[in-house]
Amino acid sequence: MYNNIKMWAAQGLLTGVLTKPGRPAKESPMKRQLSLGEYRAIDLALFAVILALFEFLIVRFAIVSVYAVSLAAVITAIVYMRWGWWGAIHAALAGFLFCFYYSGIAPPDWVRPEQYIIYPLGNLFSLAAVPVLKRVGTERVRGSVLASLLYSLAVVLLMQGGRAAVGVAIMVVQRQGHLDWLVVGRQALNCFTTDALSTLFTLVVIWIVRRLDGVFEEQRHYLARIHEEQDRSNTEQ
Repeated sequence: MYNNIKMWAAQGLLTGVLTKPGRPAKESPMKRQLSLGEYRAIDLALFAVILALFEFLIVRFAIVSVYAVSLAAVITAIVYMRWGWWGAIHAALAGFLFCFYYSGIAPPDWVRPEQYIIYPLGNLFSLAAVPVLKRVGTERVRGSVLASLLYSLAVVLLMQGGRAAVGVAIMVVQRQGHLDWLVVGRQALNCFTTDALSTLFTLVVIWIVRRLDGVFEEQRHYLARIHEEQDRSNTEQ
């Protein structure tokens, strides 16, 4: 279903936006072409729905003991690749959804109010991967298995490190600096160890989705590539 919607949106852009740069296409009474902003909004919304649905299913059915599994880093890494900074929406949303869904199955003292700050805000530390991605080049990252895995690993570790940093900061404020730093260190380490399955899950999924045409790809590049392929096909005919 997602691929069908993506191709429909891409076709609208190819005929409406890329054909006449800087000039809107003439509207048909039966069909109005999509703008790039509309295509991006649809794309971001679809990934948000995918995130919400799969986080619900994973939290409900795939929590293994103290280890958590999450699609947060997968979706965030993909959206960063496709749209850059817009992935911040999904990073923060993933943190909120994990807390919200997990609170429905966990004992009351396991999901505290401050975790609704720790997870969304901590996940936003992954934004640090975006300028590096742009500097290296999205196509260079996408074209290499190693670079793709290192990039997705960086997103995971930044999220985990961000949650650890925000959690420690909140503990310092709550206890006015009177802390057992051994306990603090153990709590911070837990942000990485309890997410070990998520790290492995992220690497496996990114390894798979990078093989799917147009999914793990900067979308302006993808649309331009499809446009060129269609022009080449029309010329050959």
